[in-house]
Amino acid sequence: MFGIMITERLQLKPLVQSDASQISSLLANDPETIEMTEDLPSPCTLEAAELWVRSKQKPGQNVFAIQLNQTGDLIGCVGIKQNGAVVHLEYWIGQKYQNNGYATEAAWAVVRNSKSLGITEVLSEVFTENKSSARVLQKLDFKHIGEITRNIPSRGGIRAMNQFQFYR
Repeated sequence: MFGIMITERLQLKPLVQSDASQISSLLANDPETIEMTEDLPSPCTLEAAELWVRSKQKPGQNVFAIQLNQTGDLIGCVGIKQNGAVVHLEYWIGQKYQNNGYATEAAWAVVRNSKSLGITEVLSEVFTENKSSARVLQKLDFKHIGEITRNIPSRGGIRAMNQFQFYR
């Protein structure tokens, strides 16, 4: 696990339980962001956000709250989840902060620092309709490796996903 990461505009700090209140506030009126993730709770009440944060603090996960350097505002989360030999990059940015390059900046910090954990290959999956997330991954030199379908009951059942892969 790695600690706090600082980029030009962001601070990424390990996600802690007290972040749940900022997450629920950020996502309270943001169903579009929630729907583009596999596991953010809908609706994102304080209690649901607390459960979500707890789920991200399990072994094999390195999840970070993304904060603006200037204000300290929590604007999203980014992290890697290890499932056996496979490492997945996951991220989201609250709607009011989207389209500013924050997802790219935060995801690159995690991918760059993952080398310290011995990680040389990272996968990421995005819903096929999530063109913004696909662009983030392409900017980071992830290669599109195909489309799959997965059953995600919280998002309506069978969903098409684009898979991307990064090699160091």
